[in-house]
Amino acid sequence: MDKPATEDYTPHRCTVVPARGAGGFPGISTQSTGAERMSLRVLTFGGAGTDATAREQADAESGAHLHERHEMALYVVSGTLAARYGDWLQESAIARAGELVHIPAGVPHTLESLSGTQPCVVVVACTDPREQPECVPLPELDARETPRDASRDARNAA
Repeated sequence: MDKPATEDYTPHRCTVVPARGAGGFPGISTQSTGAERMSLRVLTFGGAGTDATAREQADAESGAHLHERHEMALYVVSGTLAARYGDWLQESAIARAGELVHIPAGVPHTLESLSGTQPCVVVVACTDPREQPECVPLPELDARETPRDASRDARNAA
């Protein structure tokens, strides 16, 4: 295993990662701590003054994608998160601060902040230990209008 970028990394010891880890990565990964079976990161969707890990606009969203071999668990720290999922993104779930979302491996999904101008902060745990988990983009699902309409309806109802 390559030595992670964290300067004080020692194999078989606990590693404290600053809020902005090595190379600007906000979390735990193979690269930042030597993690072998999982990664943990903090993502900020939307809101003013967010960093490059998030979209610039207030209602940021991820494009449709899936993780073939890895599952994810998300904890919403603040804001409201919409998860659309299923073969055609036909299902949806809304998670508010203090709630969790589980995304099984192989499930197409997209995530969107419903927090308006406020940031939606999410802690993401993934069974892929890399900083950038394996990801299969599904642009053909991004072109479908129905899931986006459902998300907008949910936002208006919130």
